[in-house]
Amino acid sequence: METEEIQRILAPFGVTFQQITAFHDTSHSKTDRRLNHRLWKEIQKEFEKFPRCVCQGDLNPTNYLQKDGHFAGLIDFNLSDTEGLIVTI
Repeated sequence: METEEIQRILAPFGVTFQQITAFHDTSHSKTDRRLNHRLWKEIQKEFEKFPRCVCQGDLNPTNYLQKDGHFAGLIDFNLSDTEGLIVTI
């Protein structure tokens, strides 16, 4: 999903994609964190409508298997889950 599509979904809430992703910065005030929590509760209703996919959850070079220099598989699925496709952006 493109950023423009995410923005279209967020528009009814009066918030931009950049504002939502900025809340991952822990330096925000308590008021900002409360606003973030309220917005995520509202967005969750829309998020549930997104198509789901399986995510490995811990992609890093130690979890890739190779054979003869080519990708052969993934290991370490203890953090796997299903997520809305927006998470992969």
